[in-house]
Parts: sequence; C-alpha cells; structure tokens
Amino acid sequence: MKNNIKKIISVAFLILGPIIAFAQPGPATPSPIPAPDFGPGGPVNCSAPIGNGYWILLALAFVYGIYKTWQLYKAEKTV
Repeated sequence: MKNNIKKIISVAFLILGPIIAFAQPGPATPSPIPAPDFGPGGPVNCSAPIGNGYWILLALAFVYGIYKTWQLYKAEKTV
C-alpha cells in the first residue's frame, strides 16, 4: 500500500511540477541603468587587470599530480 502511495505522489509531482513552475509570472522589465556620475574629475582608469593567475592554477595542478602519484606509489608498495 505504501509503495502505491509513493508512486502516485511521485507521478503527480512529476506531472504537476512543471505546470506549476510555468504558471508563475515573468520577471518585471528592468528600469534603465542611469549613467554613472564620476564627479568633476571625470572617469578614472576603470579597468582591472586579470593578471597571471593561471600560473598559480598550473602550479597547484602540478603539485596535486605529484601528490596523487606519490599516493599510488605508496599504495603499491604496501600491497
């Protein structure tokens, strides 16, 4: 009996879930963004450099590879 109730609730949820989700009203139209006021000095250099962060990522990947290789070597040694 419990299995039948679970199946009925599951099927009802799968059928009614998308219907209820699409019944919601759409988002309101956003108001236009006003132009920024930079003051009397005008805009300052508004760019931010991305930098060389990929070297850090590559170094961490290299260290992780060495660590995993060391773990495999250690596991083969004990077996």
